[in-house]
Amino acid sequence: MALVWASQFLSIMGFSFALPFAPYFLQQELGVITHAALQMWVALFSSSAAVTMAIAAPLWGVLADRYGKRIMLIRANLAGAVVMSLMGTVHTPLMLIVLRLMQGALTGTMTAAQAFLAGEMPRERRGLAVGGLSAAVFSGSMAGAFCGGFVAHWAGYRAAFGLSGILLLLAGLLVLCCTRETV
Repeated sequence: MALVWASQFLSIMGFSFALPFAPYFLQQELGVITHAALQMWVALFSSSAAVTMAIAAPLWGVLADRYGKRIMLIRANLAGAVVMSLMGTVHTPLMLIVLRLMQGALTGTMTAAQAFLAGEMPRERRGLAVGGLSAAVFSGSMAGAFCGGFVAHWAGYRAAFGLSGILLLLAGLLVLCCTRETV
């Protein structure tokens, strides 16, 4: 249980590490300078992952039922590692939005972690498992935004995206190497 919590802390920290400064990345690195264009790209960036996640989530649920919940958590973290790292390499706003759409379609670490824990925990400990997972999510979000801001300031936005990918990779490796599915 604690290992899944730790992986989720790292995962959400990774997502939160780079995403809060996306408007500045669009302006300073991708050349979006007019206010109207910036509003449009930020709105697309903010909403695009949710759209594809809403479409893909039921598919991932079916695959979790068929192949296992642990593998879905590993998939979500490793896909996030790749996509977030690639975001730091883009040169156009459209490329960033395409990757954000892919992020929504391929990730979903929170749902995967909840499903994995729910299947592994005895009924009388499921509340604790989900509560601890929520604590990991909120603390990971806070730590990611805080630390990501420092990295973006001192090393640049692209480096923050790279570190975001590394955090997600660590989360995926933690689940891969240190957990097992019993059901």
